[in-house]
Amino acid sequence: MRVSHHQGMSLIETLVVLVVVSLMAGAAVLSLGSINDEPSPHDELIDVAQIIEHVCQQAMILQQPRALGFDSEGLFWSPVRAIDSIPNNGATNGSDQAPKRHRVHRWDGPVSLSLRVEGLRVTAFDGQGPDASTTPQIYCGSLGEQSAFELTLSAGSAVARLRMPAVGAWSVEWLGRPA
Repeated sequence: MRVSHHQGMSLIETLVVLVVVSLMAGAAVLSLGSINDEPSPHDELIDVAQIIEHVCQQAMILQQPRALGFDSEGLFWSPVRAIDSIPNNGATNGSDQAPKRHRVHRWDGPVSLSLRVEGLRVTAFDGQGPDASTTPQIYCGSLGEQSAFELTLSAGSAVARLRMPAVGAWSVEWLGRPA
């Protein structure tokens, strides 16, 4: 008959358990990130630029122009149809309905926006979200053409600016704290 005298874990086993638990705790903390940071407009604008770039590439690849718009909630896009630029002359066959809008980004918190498209200041941010009264401000064509614009975003006490030319690379710059 065998008698086992197991009196607990060895030092090596204890160290292995501690390492595994430490790695799991470290991974959990890193995945949560910093909870106390206010939303960074710089990071928001980098996300927005990448989304716009993606939507414009889709417009070109699918040969379906897209219109993009900013409002107090975030960024949205909608398809551009030939009929959108032609008055309907009062027809009621259903073709006068606005195209469906797709929300692709929501701001992390309350923001203040300033937008210039093709050098002209745009002030139509109604805060109503992507509905019929919110007009898209940026165009992405099926041949790769795009509206040049500059978006300044203020969130909390931080300000950043996204510059996206009609041709070439976009840039995001940190403007610091408002005066």
